[in-house]
Amino acid sequence: MNKITLYALIFVMGIITANINAANGIFATKVGLLESVLTIHLIGLTMSSIYFLFLEKNKKRSALALIKTKPYLLLGGFIGSFAVVSISFAVQNIGVLLVSTALIAGQFIFSFVIDMNGWFGFDKLELTKSKVASIIIMITGVALLSI
Repeated sequence: MNKITLYALIFVMGIITANINAANGIFATKVGLLESVLTIHLIGLTMSSIYFLFLEKNKKRSALALIKTKPYLLLGGFIGSFAVVSISFAVQNIGVLLVSTALIAGQFIFSFVIDMNGWFGFDKLELTKSKVASIIIMITGVALLSI
């Protein structure tokens, strides 16, 4: 996949994510925060199970064996559940725009920290004035939107 196609895909995923955040926030308002999160995750479990049964059933991988040796891999599920609860709650209280902007800023800044430190096997990035300026601009943008 070329870079332009990949950037376009990620852009579309951003659009989809904003819609998901809005829908989850509305759903949480109507049925309750924890009830909505439970329903959302049950739907995700159902879809994942269907995907697994039809597309992955012949692959010889053992999730349990991997989890036994690297239990920290389960953190994604815990963090994901916390994220859905937090985002749904925040959308109810401050709206989709500010939530999405803060999410993007948080992802951008922490992604930079990951790259700057070479965590997870990535090459270390150098701290430059333009990178510091971009972080300041993002934080300023979130602050301005919240006024």
